Amino acid sequence: MQITKPLFESILDPVQETRCKDLFIGPDYQVLQTKVKNQILDPIYKWLEKMGYPYEEHVRSIHIIGSSVGWQYTNTSDIDVSIETDIDPAKIKQIWKLLPNGQLLKEHPINYYLTSDLKDVTESENAYDVLKDTWVKKQNKEELKKHIPFNYVMEIAKFFLSGVDDRIQEYEADKVELDYLKNATKDDGINEAEIKELIAQKETELKADLDAINVAHQMLKSFRWQAFQGNNPTDLIIDVKTRANGSINNLLYKMIMDKMKYEEKLKKYEDLRKDKIEKSE
Repeated sequence: MQITKPLFESILDPVQETRCKDLFIGPDYQVLQTKVKNQILDPIYKWLEKMGYPYEEHVRSIHIIGSSVGWQYTNTSDIDVSIETDIDPAKIKQIWKLLPNGQLLKEHPINYYLTSDLKDVTESENAYDVLKDTWVKKQNKEELKKHIPFNYVMEIAKFFLSGVDDRIQEYEADKVELDYLKNATKDDGINEAEIKELIAQKETELKADLDAINVAHQMLKSFRWQAFQGNNPTDLIIDVKTRANGSINNLLYKMIMDKMKYEEKLKKYEDLRKDKIEKSE
């Protein structure tokens, strides 16, 4: 099937002519700048020392992954740094929030990720080994020219959006009903036993609404994750074969979470869900 040029850049960032000049130097911008390397390594080395894990003893490898080392970066793209260590995974989980994240390299936030394996590197389409100054994975720029049309992604996105929006509206309506029931009296024509039963039913419905929203989010994340497992994205009826980053799996996630701002919306209701879980424990 012949496909006209889509509005691909409305979903993902545009394909650049070179690698990011804020990070790389050389004729083809393939070598990490020394000052950039130092700005990335110094904070994490000092942090590891402070936490009691000297980098000489505990760091196995350090890679920059994600959009900043790919072709679709922006002036503010995050610099994602994956640090493979021998630190116990349970301990990593405990100290994760203490990482020195958010420092800026020009306008690029530097974000560190501690890991006990190379899973992040394996799943990324671009990866640069900072310690060895070598490329581990480099996406083929030509692959990014195979686009899925904007309207195609939008139509499929509606499947997820309709379900999420329906549950959000249902939650808000159920919350209003619950407030009414809690303030209801015999003058409203409902006896005390009926009110208690209706309140219990409505509280259960509210929990189900929040769980449904969470399930939709998990489904979307799982669908995206599928594309990055062995570069095996979902096949489409239209004749467009792309790798993980340009797959319908990833584009749906980008469309819904980033472009349509559902990340913030879902977080609001998942925080409410978390509060209910914590109060019930």
